[in-house]
Amino acid sequence: MEESLSPQPPMYFNFRLGRDAQQTTKCIKFALSALNLSFCFLGLWGHQAWNYIPRFLICALAIYKVFFLSYIDVFQKCGSFNYSSEAMKLALRHGNVIGNIDLTIFAMGSILSYLVFIGCFMAAKRKVSALVTPSQLISKDIEKRGTFVLFLALLISTLLLLCSALLYFKILQDNLVIEESYCKTLVATGEAAKFLLHWVSVVTCHIFAVSSLALGTFVEDALRIIRGLQDGTLDDVIRIHEDLCTVVFSTVSAYSVWFVIHWFTYAAGVLLFIVWVSTEGEQLLRNGIGIPTVVLVYDGFILVCLVYLFLLPCVCAARITSGCAGIYEKINSTTSSDWNEGHPFRNRRNIALFITYAKDRRCGFRVGRITFNTSLAWISFFFGLTALLYHLF
Repeated sequence: MEESLSPQPPMYFNFRLGRDAQQTTKCIKFALSALNLSFCFLGLWGHQAWNYIPRFLICALAIYKVFFLSYIDVFQKCGSFNYSSEAMKLALRHGNVIGNIDLTIFAMGSILSYLVFIGCFMAAKRKVSALVTPSQLISKDIEKRGTFVLFLALLISTLLLLCSALLYFKILQDNLVIEESYCKTLVATGEAAKFLLHWVSVVTCHIFAVSSLALGTFVEDALRIIRGLQDGTLDDVIRIHEDLCTVVFSTVSAYSVWFVIHWFTYAAGVLLFIVWVSTEGEQLLRNGIGIPTVVLVYDGFILVCLVYLFLLPCVCAARITSGCAGIYEKINSTTSSDWNEGHPFRNRRNIALFITYAKDRRCGFRVGRITFNTSLAWISFFFGLTALLYHLF
């Protein structure tokens, strides 16, 4: 009776059995430490009580950013700016309707992305098969090459954001004069909060990438277990696949609200940013005003960061779907001699039945009735490309 009441381990524990151990180099250990530190700064390392301290601090920062937007953009309390030139006024985007809307979308998008992610993170605690907490995944369920690529991507995106922030503050220092003394502190801290919240969005996207990479590992584990069957029936294979689908769907359902909100806000923001920059650049050139090099570099850096924030979740979601589809594609390319004696797939008819079942199961990153695959990831990319080409030509 006591054994029946004891909690069952998460379903994904079964996929770890029989997996070959990976060797960890000093470089990989450093990458793991850096990623762990980044996740800890956001309070998204796990469900331990201390994680609520950084969560509270980030939420306080988000509230301050909302206050900054309202104080500057809505009530215009710090609106008396003096610019050194018309080019810098247009470059800094003050007094432009599209620019103000775009800044608001990105600011609110970064805030909502983090707050909703916390909600999904806490809700996933009740789903024992959901892969969300990095503390349970990053050191056990991700290939070391994937860990290093993830660290390198986070490092580059962080450096780009840092360079963008330094360039922006350099532009403000050289070209912007604020008459009210108390506004100087407000503008400096508000702009710093803006870039910090964008970095928070970068880290949350990489936590989503951790779960995506872990699911890719479990897909390989499921295929390994299916190949290792010595005997059994087709139902045994389907049961292994069903366990994988349970882990995938539990993880996807935990992330779905965050994914939709993040995707739509950053999609709208990137499109408006491209419209905004191209329109302002066209006006400057039409008036015979050269665009300052520092502004071009800043716009380039910030655009790369924002497009990366928009595309990374799309690519990760498509990777989950393609990985799940890869199981029946790999099985379909086998022959009877590739399977152990007594394996159900020695009979080609069982392979055909399994492929039919797997296609109907539609295991992958699915939100509602929409399955997010590689095609949708490319569509997301061409959204921004189409807007850019439209305004250039």
